[in-house]
Amino acid sequence: MIKAVIFDLDGTLVDTIEDLKDALNVSLKQNGYNISYSRKQTMDLVGSGIRNLCKNAIENITCQEEDIDKVLSSFITNYDKMQINHSKPYGGVIELLDYIKQKNIKCAVFSNKKYRKNNSNCENDYYQQTENQSLFHSSSIFGYMLP
Repeated sequence: MIKAVIFDLDGTLVDTIEDLKDALNVSLKQNGYNISYSRKQTMDLVGSGIRNLCKNAIENITCQEEDIDKVLSSFITNYDKMQINHSKPYGGVIELLDYIKQKNIKCAVFSNKKYRKNNSNCENDYYQQTENQSLFHSSSIFGYMLP
């Protein structure tokens, strides 16, 4: 019998790639890079955190840590403003979370994006309907434990 499930939020429950792409492209432009990435190209760049996203985006131009840090700093600022512009739950996610709740299976949703606003579309669609939610966080993750 399954007693609990833990989901990653970004890219698992919520499609965040458009907002990641937009924040990345604005950040690159702000730092003088005359490049931009499509949705598909951004999907190929993600994985292993946002520092690697920024590093991968400029690795053919520079590998200087200082340059990566500048793009990363811009990205964090831009993504904070853009992270819920287009992000939305994947099809079936809300129904899945409802099913898990109906079966009395404990469920946690975590993200390594500690700067994430606490009101993504997935959270708005599901967590506002949930009473007694608890927010868990550490220096590198945050998440909700559903009752």
